[in-house]
Order: sequence, then C-alpha cells, then structure tokens
Amino acid sequence: DITEERQARDQIDKLSKVLAQIADIVSITDKLGKITYVNAAYCLQSGYTREELIGNNSNILQSGMHDDAFYRELWTTILNGNVYRNTIMNRKKNGDLYFEKKTISPLKDKRGAIVGFVSTGKDVTEEEMLHQEIERIATIDQLTGIFNRHKFEELFALEAERSRRFSQPLSLILI
Repeated sequence: DITEERQARDQIDKLSKVLAQIADIVSITDKLGKITYVNAAYCLQSGYTREELIGNNSNILQSGMHDDAFYRELWTTILNGNVYRNTIMNRKKNGDLYFEKKTISPLKDKRGAIVGFVSTGKDVTEEEMLHQEIERIATIDQLTGIFNRHKFEELFALEAERSRRFSQPLSLILI
C-alpha cells in the first residue's frame, strides 16, 4: 500500500520544513561533535554560512569565556545519555559575543546507542545583559563605585568561613 509510504514521506517533509524554518537555533552533530546540520536561524545568529559550518566541530562558536570544567560537564552529561541545559556564551563569526540558552539532547539508534546530538537554543543576550546590570546595581554603590554594605557582608561571611575552615587568622582594615 503506497498510501502509508506517502503519508510517512509527507510527515518527514513537514518535519524537515519545521526544522528549517523554526526561529530557534538548531544544529545536529555526530557523536564527536562534527556538525551535520544547521538551520537558517543558526546561520543568522552565528554569522557563518551553512557551508562554513557543515563538517566543522561544534566548538567553532566557543567564546573562550568558559573553562575546561564547564565543557567536561557538558560532554559528560550528554555522553551519558542525559539532556544538557545551560546558558552558554558563544562567539559569532565577526567576534561579537552572545548568550544562548541551550538544550543538547543525545540522538540514539534503535539499540539505544548514542549516534549524535541535537542542539536547540535561543538568543538570550538582552536578558543576560539586563540581569548583569541588575546584579551590578544591587552590589555597587553608585556614589563611590565600590561594593555596598550588603555585598561587603556577603564577602565577609565567605572569608570568615574560609578563615575558620583553614584555621587561619583574618584581618579587616577599615578606612
């Protein structure tokens, strides 16, 4: 019966169009992180063309702002078959930084073996910059440009705990 085959093909075509046209950033990689698919939103956000991305490693967008432990946690999570969610700072082709709220999910074959990963994301740069500005306003005195009393008390509590933990003296100088 060709009807079922045609319906399956129509469903695949529909899903392909959705993936290509969705406003969210989407990429698919193999198990080693080599990019095999990117949608138009990915290209628009990153500034790279599809041809520049396909075949390259997904670390092409690394900003240099995350340490090795950050990426170790990411890879450990997804290689164990779990979904990874976090906000990541990436770098566009032109060098500009942007924040992406990212979800990376393992793609598995019929036996359950990981064969690749699908990554979806949203640009949250404006929200992240606003959050950083709110944090700055909440901790910095506008007149002096130094930490306010609340931030001082927070840092002092951390240092006092560190002093107790390592049995080291703590000095405080007030000017």
